Amino acid sequence: MSITCNVTYEDLDLSEGCVPNMSGVKVMGWALKSDIQALPKIPDTRTSIKDYAEMSEGGVELNLKDHSIQMKTGKRFFRFYTGDELGELKYAVSGPQGGKGFKANLEVFHPGLKSTLLGFMSSTMNRELVLLVKLNNGDIHVLGDLDRGVMPSDGVEITSGKAATDANGATLQYAWNTPTAQIYLGEYDSLFEVNDSGSGSASGT
Repeated sequence: MSITCNVTYEDLDLSEGCVPNMSGVKVMGWALKSDIQALPKIPDTRTSIKDYAEMSEGGVELNLKDHSIQMKTGKRFFRFYTGDELGELKYAVSGPQGGKGFKANLEVFHPGLKSTLLGFMSSTMNRELVLLVKLNNGDIHVLGDLDRGVMPSDGVEITSGKAATDANGATLQYAWNTPTAQIYLGEYDSLFEVNDSGSGSASGT
């Protein structure tokens, strides 16, 4: 891999009123890393500051339509609901001088201590996942790639609550080390459906 950086920097001004800037996580999508055929990537030739964050490369060489994720036959992503104002994605700069990168930290709360939640956690706690984190501002961040997926962090808790007014459910936490954030630009909704046509972002059965 050869990365070429010839970046033209630009001013970072306050966004105009028509651009959504609402905080918080709207929904988390997840898939087993082993169910994904191909992922777009950050471009190797970077001429804009956006090239360091937007997954805009890989369409032709990876046979990806419009830089969209391609699932293996019969596979798809699944939605994980998080309560309003109870999901957060953070990026922390970490590493030694000259070797710094990001640690992405995701926290989401799912209400209801039910068998489906417990079963999801038990069946995936030792599996590598790729996460799609859709923010309230409309951006979709990808945590994990085909080299190294995401697994739950230590400290994840499931609770029944004590008082009748306490929340019950699970606070999930995921951490992933990455050189840069990954913002997904491809098809989104179809990733949550099995595509029987054998084309597009989700392969058919």
